[in-house]
Amino acid sequence: MNAARLQHAIASLMDPRPEQGRDKISWLGALQVRDLMSAPAVCTDPSSSLTAAHLLMREHNLRRLPVVENGRLVGILTLGDVRGAGPSEVSTLNRTELGYLTEQLKVERAMSREVVTTAPDSSLKEAARLMVQHRVSGLPVVSPAGELMGVVTESDIFKTMVDLLELDEQLAEPSAS
Repeated sequence: MNAARLQHAIASLMDPRPEQGRDKISWLGALQVRDLMSAPAVCTDPSSSLTAAHLLMREHNLRRLPVVENGRLVGILTLGDVRGAGPSEVSTLNRTELGYLTEQLKVERAMSREVVTTAPDSSLKEAARLMVQHRVSGLPVVSPAGELMGVVTESDIFKTMVDLLELDEQLAEPSAS
């Protein structure tokens, strides 16, 4: 989380006035996607092999991989897309033949072209609402110029919530004097 925003959170959490509980919620609602997104995003291009993209996803422990061409987001590849594009498990092909066929598959054949995105200055609430509405677990963060800036995921949102709740608990504990 952005250090300046964390300092603001600490200040509002330490305020002894009862009405500040409402301000804690307001502050949380004021968080922007840029404060919690992962950047830069790990991405691939449409002409990459599906095998290479899948390895990249495993290496970085990702469930989704933005697809970028000429600096612009053109799609997204999910683990489900990778699984669905591969040869059937009941195929009569041997391992070598399966490996060859899989290596020939390109990201552009398996990726989703219609991508739900968010902007870096969108609120946490707006991003979360988009995820729920579209039943996705992450959103590419795209600048007004169409450039991929990062990715925000459910995990990023949960981590921020946990960090703030733990901070609130720490500040509520009586200090040892």
